[in-house]
Amino acid sequence: MIICPNEVLQFLPRLLELVLPSVSYSEEKLMTRAQEVNESLLAIVKSPSFPEFDEKEEGENAEALKPNREGKKNKVAEKAEYTSPVNVADTLEVITRQLNASHETSRLAALEWLITIHHRVPSQVRRPISTINT
Repeated sequence: MIICPNEVLQFLPRLLELVLPSVSYSEEKLMTRAQEVNESLLAIVKSPSFPEFDEKEEGENAEALKPNREGKKNKVAEKAEYTSPVNVADTLEVITRQLNASHETSRLAALEWLITIHHRVPSQVRRPISTINT
């Protein structure tokens, strides 16, 4: 169980860079721990109660971004200004590199990450998929 997922997810690209190759490590204990960490991270990203990873529609609700008469922004404006703790581009770069790994277990774990992120933010995955050379 990860106590502060927002803080952990800001380091997701670096964590995946270390965890994905380790899921196919020859030492049983290290491989098991890497798989546990990988599953925990996936569970956070897959969680429907974790809206911070949801896709933000750019250009939508532009009128809502303007302050109201009291000079305060409404809830739609606050939500539109929120940025995800996950750097999707860097995360996809790490995943893409692991799709070319020599170990099948690492490739399968990377593929599961690619699918998961595609489900969460499909518009940010479409372009990088076309650049994968496997």
